[in-house]
Amino acid sequence: MEKRFGVLRTIATIFKIVAWVVLVITIIGFFVALLGSSLFGRGGIASSFLVLIIGVIYFLSLYAFAELIYLFLSIEENVRLIASKSDSSKPEERREQQ
Repeated sequence: MEKRFGVLRTIATIFKIVAWVVLVITIIGFFVALLGSSLFGRGGIASSFLVLIIGVIYFLSLYAFAELIYLFLSIEENVRLIASKSDSSKPEERREQQ
């Protein structure tokens, strides 16, 4: 069975890659903000945790959207497979209806 909607698969994969890049940048930003707060001592601990929380939320959103695309593609494949099996298994009923 051929795979359809190749562009959507590519977009979902790109979203997953971007999500992981965002997570890595978030973790690096967290440690940079934490180090900066310890060097300059201006309440940066709260802002570093804010960077971490917002980054993780952004990561989860991107990753969940990619998985949602894959879910819809999987549903479409399963429905198409069921429809093709039901069409090929009952040729007599189609002749009787005509």
